[in-house]
Amino acid sequence: MSKKYKVSIYTITMLQLLTFIYRKEWVRSSKPHLIGLSLRRIQGILRRDQPLDIDCFNMAIRILANDEALLTRDPPVRFMDLQFCTAVIEAALASARDLDSRVQPDIQALASLLRSSTEIDHTISSCNWILLPHAFLGHFILFAINKHARQVSILDPLIPSLSSERYALKFQRVAFYLNDALKLAQPGWKYDTFFWPRKSPIDVPTSVERNESGYFVFNFMLSWHGNKFVRPICTDGYELRKNLLIHLLEYHANEAEDNIPYDVREILKCLK
Repeated sequence: MSKKYKVSIYTITMLQLLTFIYRKEWVRSSKPHLIGLSLRRIQGILRRDQPLDIDCFNMAIRILANDEALLTRDPPVRFMDLQFCTAVIEAALASARDLDSRVQPDIQALASLLRSSTEIDHTISSCNWILLPHAFLGHFILFAINKHARQVSILDPLIPSLSSERYALKFQRVAFYLNDALKLAQPGWKYDTFFWPRKSPIDVPTSVERNESGYFVFNFMLSWHGNKFVRPICTDGYELRKNLLIHLLEYHANEAEDNIPYDVREILKCLK
């Protein structure tokens, strides 16, 4: 993909964002559930002072999870979006607000998130890896869970990094419900992922900008396989944002493609 085309798609998109109604959707997918990205949300991708929008991230992962080249990797990988960890975080916050009750996420719903929702069917039992992103207050991290080796890699792009105790607390909340969800999604599951060894790889690309962490984590999920990165990861925040924007606009099953201006669609054709 040439620099000329990247600059063109970025410039034209910025101009269109100024002239179209912010709520008009440019990207939409209705399966397995509806995600619609309005111009307002897409505009946020181009703003360095904003973190990656949750719906934009989830849509980007949905596109990734239907990429045949990635899904035919051996061993298979389950690409998760933020729904799982968001449900766990929301339950924890609700419990903190009302100390007399313990709010729990719907385990059946969490189990359904672990099952395949892609056109290429891999059962969760056949997937050696679960790539589980976590986001709170704009800080994204990735739990790369190796079911075969029974270990967890914690990939955090933000520096300075958190203490090992903070990471343990974050994963403890997730692991408690992940174990129950796996028992439903993968009959016979009997392990407790919280007690698996955890490590933080030393070669993880980093940034001091919290607002860029979501873009790094998306690229971690794209590139992480077999306990290592299998492709270089760009560390320029400007490029990361542009590349994710193009990733969304190039979505081949976009149900709102007709809402994208003609000149932008023509440039996108040149990028394919």
